[in-house]
Amino acid sequence: MSDILVLPTAGASPRDVANRINQLIGAERTGSTDLTALTTRVTTAEADITALQAADGVLTAAIATKVEALTANRTYYVRGDGSDSNTGLANTSGGAFLTLQKAWDTIAGLYFSGFTVTIQVADATYTAGINATTAWSGGGALNITGNTGTPANCIVNATTNAFRFQAPLPGTVNIRGFTITSSAGSAFLHETQGKVTHSSNVLGAVAAYHCAVRAPGARLESGTYTISGSPSIAGWHASKLGVVYQSGGTITLTGTPAWGVAGAQAIRNGLIFLDTVTFSGAATGVRYTATLGGGIDTLGGGASFIPGNSAGSATSPGWYN
Repeated sequence: MSDILVLPTAGASPRDVANRINQLIGAERTGSTDLTALTTRVTTAEADITALQAADGVLTAAIATKVEALTANRTYYVRGDGSDSNTGLANTSGGAFLTLQKAWDTIAGLYFSGFTVTIQVADATYTAGINATTAWSGGGALNITGNTGTPANCIVNATTNAFRFQAPLPGTVNIRGFTITSSAGSAFLHETQGKVTHSSNVLGAVAAYHCAVRAPGARLESGTYTISGSPSIAGWHASKLGVVYQSGGTITLTGTPAWGVAGAQAIRNGLIFLDTVTFSGAATGVRYTATLGGGIDTLGGGASFIPGNSAGSATSPGWYN
Protein backbone atom coordinates (compact mmCIF):
# COMPACT_ATOMS: atom_id res chain seq x y z
CA MET A 1 0.00 0.00 0.00
CA SER A 2 1.17 3.56 -0.68
CA ASP A 3 -0.14 4.93 2.62
CA ILE A 4 -0.79 3.73 6.21
CA LEU A 5 -4.27 2.44 6.87
CA VAL A 6 -5.56 4.83 9.49
CA LEU A 7 -9.15 4.12 10.41
CA PRO A 8 -11.54 6.84 11.44
CA THR A 9 -11.74 7.62 15.09
CA ALA A 10 -14.07 5.86 17.49
CA GLY A 11 -17.68 6.55 16.78
CA ALA A 12 -17.18 6.81 13.01
CA SER A 13 -19.91 5.31 10.95
CA PRO A 14 -19.37 2.24 8.80
CA ARG A 15 -19.74 4.54 5.73
CA ASP A 16 -16.75 6.65 6.88
CA VAL A 17 -14.65 3.52 7.30
CA ALA A 18 -15.63 2.28 3.83
CA ASN A 19 -14.81 5.66 2.19
CA ARG A 20 -11.38 5.70 3.81
CA ILE A 21 -10.58 2.21 2.59
CA ASN A 22 -11.69 3.11 -0.97
CA GLN A 23 -9.43 6.21 -0.95
CA LEU A 24 -6.40 4.14 -0.05
CA ILE A 25 -7.17 1.53 -2.71
CA GLY A 26 -7.48 4.31 -5.35
CA ALA A 27 -4.14 5.81 -4.36
CA GLU A 28 -2.47 2.42 -4.67
CA ARG A 29 -3.87 1.91 -8.17
CA THR A 30 -2.69 5.39 -9.29
CA GLY A 31 0.79 4.72 -7.98
CA SER A 32 0.92 1.43 -9.85
CA THR A 33 -0.08 3.18 -13.10
CA ASP A 34 2.61 5.85 -12.62
CA LEU A 35 5.24 3.18 -12.01
CA THR A 36 4.25 1.36 -15.19
CA ALA A 37 4.53 4.60 -17.24
CA LEU A 38 7.93 5.37 -15.74
CA THR A 39 9.18 1.87 -16.54
CA THR A 40 8.05 2.32 -20.15
CA ARG A 41 9.90 5.63 -20.43
CA VAL A 42 13.09 4.13 -19.01
CA THR A 43 12.89 1.23 -21.47
CA THR A 44 12.43 3.68 -24.37
CA ALA A 45 15.39 5.80 -23.23
CA GLU A 46 17.59 2.71 -22.98
CA ALA A 47 16.63 1.78 -26.56
CA ASP A 48 17.49 5.32 -27.76
CA ILE A 49 20.89 5.16 -26.04
CA THR A 50 21.61 1.81 -27.66
CA ALA A 51 20.68 3.21 -31.07
CA LEU A 52 22.92 6.25 -30.59
CA GLN A 53 25.83 4.06 -29.53
CA ALA A 54 25.39 1.95 -32.65
CA ALA A 55 25.24 5.04 -34.88
CA ASP A 56 28.37 6.43 -33.23
CA GLY A 57 30.15 3.17 -33.90
CA VAL A 58 29.18 3.27 -37.57
CA LEU A 59 30.34 6.90 -37.89
CA THR A 60 33.64 6.21 -36.16
CA ALA A 61 34.26 3.27 -38.46
CA ALA A 62 33.40 5.34 -41.52
CA ILE A 63 35.81 8.10 -40.51
CA ALA A 64 38.57 5.62 -39.77
CA THR A 65 38.02 3.98 -43.16
CA LYS A 66 37.79 7.11 -45.34
CA VAL A 67 40.06 9.71 -43.71
CA GLU A 68 43.69 9.06 -42.89
CA ALA A 69 45.38 11.64 -40.67
CA LEU A 70 49.01 12.22 -41.66
CA THR A 71 51.75 12.16 -39.05
CA ALA A 72 54.53 13.32 -41.42
CA ASN A 73 55.07 14.81 -44.87
CA ARG A 74 54.26 12.44 -47.73
CA THR A 75 55.08 12.03 -51.43
CA TYR A 76 52.97 10.38 -54.12
CA TYR A 77 54.44 9.54 -57.53
CA VAL A 78 53.01 9.76 -61.03
CA ARG A 79 54.77 8.15 -64.01
CA GLY A 80 53.98 7.48 -67.64
CA ASP A 81 54.47 3.76 -66.99
CA GLY A 82 52.54 3.70 -63.73
CA SER A 83 49.04 2.41 -62.96
CA ASP A 84 46.11 3.94 -61.12
CA SER A 85 45.73 0.57 -59.41
CA ASN A 86 49.01 1.21 -57.55
CA THR A 87 49.35 2.93 -54.18
CA GLY A 88 51.30 5.85 -55.64
CA LEU A 89 53.83 5.62 -52.80
CA ALA A 90 56.82 4.26 -54.71
CA ASN A 91 58.68 5.79 -57.65
CA THR A 92 58.50 2.65 -59.75
CA SER A 93 56.21 1.39 -62.49
CA GLY A 94 54.70 -0.99 -59.96
CA GLY A 95 54.19 1.70 -57.34
CA ALA A 96 53.41 5.01 -59.06
CA PHE A 97 50.07 6.28 -60.35
CA LEU A 98 49.49 6.77 -64.06
CA THR A 99 47.43 9.98 -63.92
CA LEU A 100 47.56 13.26 -62.06
CA GLN A 101 43.81 12.98 -61.44
CA LYS A 102 44.26 9.73 -59.49
CA ALA A 103 46.94 11.39 -57.38
CA TRP A 104 44.62 14.32 -56.61
CA ASP A 105 41.67 12.07 -55.79
CA THR A 106 43.91 10.17 -53.37
CA ILE A 107 45.23 13.19 -51.50
CA ALA A 108 41.71 14.67 -51.38
CA GLY A 109 40.78 11.84 -49.02
CA LEU A 110 43.50 12.73 -46.50
CA TYR A 111 43.63 14.85 -43.36
CA PHE A 112 46.99 16.64 -43.76
CA SER A 113 47.39 17.54 -40.07
CA GLY A 114 49.34 20.62 -41.19
CA PHE A 115 51.92 18.60 -43.13
CA THR A 116 53.01 18.98 -46.77
CA VAL A 117 52.10 16.48 -49.46
CA THR A 118 53.99 16.33 -52.75
CA ILE A 119 52.78 14.85 -56.02
CA GLN A 120 56.01 14.16 -57.88
CA VAL A 121 55.39 13.79 -61.62
CA ALA A 122 58.00 12.05 -63.80
CA ASP A 123 58.98 13.10 -67.33
CA ALA A 124 56.29 12.00 -69.79
CA THR A 125 53.40 13.38 -71.81
CA TYR A 126 50.11 13.29 -69.93
CA THR A 127 46.83 13.78 -71.78
CA ALA A 128 44.96 15.16 -68.78
CA GLY A 129 45.70 17.24 -65.72
CA ILE A 130 43.56 17.77 -62.62
CA ASN A 131 39.91 18.69 -62.16
CA ALA A 132 39.67 19.35 -58.42
CA THR A 133 36.03 18.93 -57.40
CA THR A 134 37.00 17.86 -53.86
CA ALA A 135 39.94 18.74 -51.62
CA TRP A 136 41.77 17.46 -48.58
CA SER A 137 41.26 18.72 -45.01
CA GLY A 138 43.56 19.64 -42.15
CA GLY A 139 45.52 22.60 -43.57
CA GLY A 140 49.07 22.04 -44.74
CA ALA A 141 50.17 22.51 -48.35
CA LEU A 142 50.31 20.58 -51.61
CA ASN A 143 53.18 20.62 -54.10
CA ILE A 144 52.56 19.32 -57.64
CA THR A 145 56.03 19.11 -59.14
CA GLY A 146 57.21 18.08 -62.58
CA ASN A 147 60.65 18.84 -64.00
CA THR A 148 61.56 22.33 -62.76
CA GLY A 149 64.91 22.25 -64.55
CA THR A 150 63.55 21.14 -67.93
CA PRO A 151 59.76 21.56 -67.95
CA ALA A 152 59.68 20.66 -71.65
CA ASN A 153 60.21 17.04 -70.55
CA CYS A 154 57.07 16.94 -68.38
CA ILE A 155 54.09 17.80 -70.56
CA VAL A 156 50.41 18.16 -69.75
CA ASN A 157 48.66 18.18 -73.13
CA ALA A 158 45.05 18.45 -71.99
CA THR A 159 41.85 18.25 -73.97
CA THR A 160 40.08 20.38 -71.34
CA ASN A 161 41.33 22.62 -68.50
CA ALA A 162 44.77 21.41 -67.44
CA PHE A 163 44.51 22.49 -63.79
CA ARG A 164 41.01 23.43 -62.64
CA PHE A 165 40.07 24.06 -59.00
CA GLN A 166 36.39 23.97 -58.01
CA ALA A 167 36.54 22.89 -54.34
CA PRO A 168 37.67 25.31 -51.57
CA LEU A 169 41.35 24.76 -50.81
CA PRO A 170 42.39 24.35 -47.14
CA GLY A 171 46.03 25.12 -48.01
CA THR A 172 48.21 26.46 -50.81
CA VAL A 173 48.66 24.43 -54.00
CA ASN A 174 52.07 24.98 -55.67
CA ILE A 175 52.49 23.85 -59.28
CA ARG A 176 56.00 23.73 -60.79
CA GLY A 177 57.88 22.28 -63.72
CA PHE A 178 55.35 21.59 -66.51
CA THR A 179 54.80 22.49 -70.13
CA ILE A 180 51.05 22.99 -70.43
CA THR A 181 48.75 23.12 -73.44
CA SER A 182 44.99 22.68 -73.82
CA SER A 183 42.91 22.17 -76.93
CA ALA A 184 39.62 23.02 -75.18
CA GLY A 185 40.31 24.91 -71.96
CA SER A 186 42.77 26.90 -69.86
CA ALA A 187 46.14 26.15 -68.33
CA PHE A 188 45.06 27.34 -64.86
CA LEU A 189 41.41 27.94 -63.99
CA HIS A 190 40.78 28.78 -60.33
CA GLU A 191 37.07 29.02 -59.41
CA THR A 192 36.96 28.72 -55.64
CA GLN A 193 38.44 30.02 -52.38
CA GLY A 194 42.10 29.44 -51.73
CA LYS A 195 45.54 30.12 -53.15
CA VAL A 196 47.26 28.47 -56.11
CA THR A 197 50.80 29.38 -57.14
CA HIS A 198 52.76 28.47 -60.25
CA SER A 199 56.29 29.03 -61.52
CA SER A 200 58.96 27.34 -63.64
CA ASN A 201 56.23 26.36 -66.10
CA VAL A 202 55.94 26.81 -69.87
CA LEU A 203 52.47 27.88 -70.96
CA GLY A 204 51.75 26.93 -74.57
CA ALA A 205 48.70 27.28 -76.78
CA VAL A 206 45.38 27.08 -74.92
CA ALA A 207 41.75 27.46 -76.00
CA ALA A 208 40.88 29.99 -73.27
CA TYR A 209 43.25 31.51 -70.66
CA HIS A 210 46.75 30.92 -69.40
CA CYS A 211 45.94 32.11 -65.86
CA ALA A 212 42.34 32.73 -64.79
CA VAL A 213 40.43 33.31 -61.54
CA ARG A 214 36.66 33.51 -61.35
CA ALA A 215 35.46 33.51 -57.72
CA PRO A 216 35.60 35.59 -54.52
CA GLY A 217 38.61 34.48 -52.49
CA ALA A 218 40.34 32.84 -55.45
CA ARG A 219 44.00 33.89 -55.71
CA LEU A 220 46.47 32.76 -58.39
CA GLU A 221 50.06 33.83 -57.82
CA SER A 222 52.83 33.48 -60.40
CA GLY A 223 56.61 33.49 -60.24
CA THR A 224 59.08 33.22 -63.10
CA TYR A 225 57.75 31.31 -66.12
CA THR A 226 57.61 31.19 -69.92
CA ILE A 227 54.81 31.85 -72.41
CA SER A 228 55.43 29.91 -75.63
CA GLY A 229 51.94 29.74 -77.15
CA SER A 230 48.86 31.86 -77.69
CA PRO A 231 45.73 31.91 -75.52
CA SER A 232 42.48 32.14 -77.46
CA ILE A 233 41.18 34.71 -74.95
CA ALA A 234 43.78 36.15 -72.55
CA GLY A 235 47.04 35.53 -70.80
CA TRP A 236 45.68 36.80 -67.46
CA HIS A 237 41.98 36.90 -66.60
CA ALA A 238 40.26 37.96 -63.38
CA SER A 239 36.54 38.27 -62.65
CA LYS A 240 34.02 37.92 -59.81
CA LEU A 241 36.40 39.38 -57.18
CA GLY A 242 39.16 36.89 -58.00
CA VAL A 243 42.80 38.01 -57.92
CA VAL A 244 45.70 37.26 -60.24
CA TYR A 245 48.93 38.34 -58.57
CA GLN A 246 52.39 38.58 -60.12
CA SER A 247 55.02 40.19 -57.92
CA GLY A 248 58.59 40.10 -59.16
CA GLY A 249 60.07 37.43 -61.36
CA THR A 250 60.47 37.35 -65.14
CA ILE A 251 57.90 36.29 -67.71
CA THR A 252 59.64 35.27 -70.92
CA LEU A 253 57.64 35.30 -74.16
CA THR A 254 58.98 33.12 -76.98
CA GLY A 255 57.69 32.84 -80.53
CA THR A 256 55.66 36.08 -80.27
CA PRO A 257 52.39 34.72 -78.86
CA ALA A 258 49.17 36.45 -79.92
CA TRP A 259 46.54 37.50 -77.38
CA GLY A 260 43.07 36.44 -78.54
CA VAL A 261 41.14 39.22 -76.76
CA ALA A 262 43.80 40.87 -74.63
CA GLY A 263 46.97 40.16 -72.72
CA ALA A 264 45.30 41.03 -69.42
CA GLN A 265 41.53 40.99 -69.02
CA ALA A 266 39.85 42.23 -65.82
CA ILE A 267 36.04 42.24 -65.63
CA ARG A 268 33.28 42.12 -63.01
CA ASN A 269 35.44 43.39 -60.12
CA GLY A 270 38.31 41.02 -60.82
CA LEU A 271 41.82 42.30 -60.04
CA ILE A 272 45.13 41.71 -61.83
CA PHE A 273 48.34 42.84 -60.12
CA LEU A 274 51.49 42.87 -62.27
CA ASP A 275 53.85 44.35 -59.69
CA THR A 276 57.56 44.79 -60.47
CA VAL A 277 57.47 41.92 -62.96
CA THR A 278 59.91 41.93 -65.87
CA PHE A 279 58.72 40.96 -69.36
CA SER A 280 61.19 39.55 -71.87
CA GLY A 281 60.07 39.12 -75.48
CA ALA A 282 57.11 40.36 -77.50
CA ALA A 283 53.46 39.55 -78.17
CA THR A 284 50.80 40.74 -80.57
CA GLY A 285 47.26 41.85 -79.83
CA VAL A 286 45.52 44.20 -77.38
CA ARG A 287 47.59 44.79 -74.26
CA TYR A 288 44.72 44.91 -71.76
CA THR A 289 41.01 45.48 -71.19
CA ALA A 290 39.35 46.50 -67.92
CA THR A 291 35.55 46.72 -67.72
CA LEU A 292 32.64 46.35 -65.30
CA GLY A 293 34.67 47.29 -62.25
CA GLY A 294 37.68 45.14 -63.10
CA GLY A 295 41.11 46.60 -62.37
CA ILE A 296 44.71 46.11 -63.55
CA ASP A 297 47.60 47.47 -61.47
CA THR A 298 51.14 47.66 -62.91
CA LEU A 299 52.44 50.02 -60.20
CA GLY A 300 52.61 52.81 -62.74
CA GLY A 301 54.25 50.75 -65.47
CA GLY A 302 52.50 52.76 -68.14
CA ALA A 303 50.13 52.01 -71.00
CA SER A 304 52.74 49.93 -72.88
CA PHE A 305 53.93 47.88 -69.91
CA ILE A 306 52.07 44.68 -70.88
CA PRO A 307 53.39 43.13 -74.12
CA GLY A 308 51.25 43.57 -77.24
CA ASN A 309 51.06 45.73 -80.37
CA SER A 310 47.64 47.32 -79.82
CA ALA A 311 46.62 49.83 -77.17
CA GLY A 312 44.65 48.65 -74.16
CA SER A 313 41.49 50.18 -72.79
CA ALA A 314 39.77 50.73 -69.45
CA THR A 315 36.07 51.54 -69.43
CA SER A 316 34.82 53.10 -66.19
CA PRO A 317 34.24 51.75 -63.61
CA GLY A 318 37.03 49.50 -64.89
CA TRP A 319 40.52 50.89 -64.31
CA TYR A 320 44.19 50.53 -65.28
CA ASN A 321 47.15 51.90 -63.41
